[in-house]
Amino acid sequence: MEHLTFFGKIVPERALLDITAPTTISYEDAYTGKTDVSLHIYVNQIVIDFKFSNKDFKLIDVKNTAERICRIVSDFSGYLYGIGYGVEIASAINHNTGEVRVFGIQLDVTHDSTEVRATRFNELLRATALSPFVAPALSDLTAAIRVPEDTGVYCYRAFETILHDFDQCKPEGTGVLEHMGVALNLGSAQRLKKFLGRHAGDRRHGKPVEISWAARKAVMKRAWLLMDRYLEYLIRNREHLPEIEFPIPTFDD
Repeated sequence: MEHLTFFGKIVPERALLDITAPTTISYEDAYTGKTDVSLHIYVNQIVIDFKFSNKDFKLIDVKNTAERICRIVSDFSGYLYGIGYGVEIASAINHNTGEVRVFGIQLDVTHDSTEVRATRFNELLRATALSPFVAPALSDLTAAIRVPEDTGVYCYRAFETILHDFDQCKPEGTGVLEHMGVALNLGSAQRLKKFLGRHAGDRRHGKPVEISWAARKAVMKRAWLLMDRYLEYLIRNREHLPEIEFPIPTFDD
């Protein structure tokens, strides 16, 4: 049996949450196989223990499952008490190998380095004042980071939000998807919409879903590229982006 323990906290910490008796769950899924889980929350501190049969597991997928289970409990508690709790899983220990892992807070969803992106902070921030659609799209992308199982929904909604902007200014006789695809050099905006929609559809219609890290990453890389180009488009006075600087993207997934 594989044996992992994850550690984290419920936020905000000033909203005390104690669950003195452990919450235990047994289930079977594609990521961990037959699994037994024990969750403790004491003074907002999370200890969640996994014992499972699948030896070919990916740590990030188990971590996302741990976060989802904790969020179910915190959402139920928030519903009872009227408090908007959040969940943060910070570290894990593999009891079989002794390996300890501290999770970073940044996801690999863009090709650019953070240093390069940081140098353009003030330049790109101007875009938030150039369109009312920027703020809600950014909010959705942030939510896609925070809530793994809803990544597809939030990225798709960011796409739809940006699409509304292009709908307002498309040339007569041109479809909105065609206009956005040409202006941002996306190739086929219809293909992008279809890809994002495939990972959003069930959850958008209320069905619970599971999504692997590989699938999340594929969705988020496309959504981040879309936002990157949209911001460039805005600060360049809505001129079509030059293909030499912004070639049609290709993805290996």
